[in-house]
Amino acid sequence: MHKKITPNMMVKDINLTLDFYCNILGFDLVIGVIEGTQDIVVERQENQLLAFAIVKSGNVELMFQTEKSLTEEISQLEGTNVGSSTVLYIEVEDVKKVYDELKDKVIVVKDIETKFYGKREFYFRDCNGYILGFAGDI
Repeated sequence: MHKKITPNMMVKDINLTLDFYCNILGFDLVIGVIEGTQDIVVERQENQLLAFAIVKSGNVELMFQTEKSLTEEISQLEGTNVGSSTVLYIEVEDVKKVYDELKDKVIVVKDIETKFYGKREFYFRDCNGYILGFAGDI
């Protein structure tokens, strides 16, 4: 019945968000929509503001939509804070290696540790205030 879940995360600035997710976390842009249009792009252009974007890395896919665009589409989201209480938990191949590569580039909110349920994980804040947990098998 259910096939897939892809979070659509409200952000202030798509371009800043893409810089973070693509340049720091290694995601690739799948598509973007130019702000104020319905024009779809698959590559970023300098000085081109986007209102929506999808990024992907392996089996992980995320959508980002500007606060203005998302609240226009779903009015019930008006007044919702960007960087809400959602925590994204993402499994990675070599969590220690990823931690070592990211720890000086992101705001770590919970250092790497081994958990009783067989995972090693750490948590950090993205450029919008969302908390991401990266985890791997021990």
